[in-house]
Amino acid sequence: MHKRDLVLLNHINNFFGVGTITNDGTYIVYAVKTVKNLIEIIIPHFNSFPLLTKKYADFELFKQIVFIMAKKGHLLSESFQEIMGLRASLNLGISEKLKNAFPNIIPVSRPELSLR
Repeated sequence: MHKRDLVLLNHINNFFGVGTITNDGTYIVYAVKTVKNLIEIIIPHFNSFPLLTKKYADFELFKQIVFIMAKKGHLLSESFQEIMGLRASLNLGISEKLKNAFPNIIPVSRPELSLR
């Protein structure tokens, strides 16, 4: 744990005005836990100031998951499958444990960044 990490996360938390920071002595985590805050604050910021790396694709996939959850789709079997397909393409994918639990998950294609 570095003090500068905590300082940076505090700046991010203050900038957005939502979320919580937890520090267990080993890890420091900034988390925004409500779909409303994600839709109204976090997503609009990154839509206005898009990421210009491979994280762009992760954000686009994450955004799709959030919008499905906003409609309570995560509670429906078919939408849950869609979320799992998106999650399988997000960041490092899903764990072997999840792959074994949900063997029919098909990862979606990752969006490509278009530098205009």
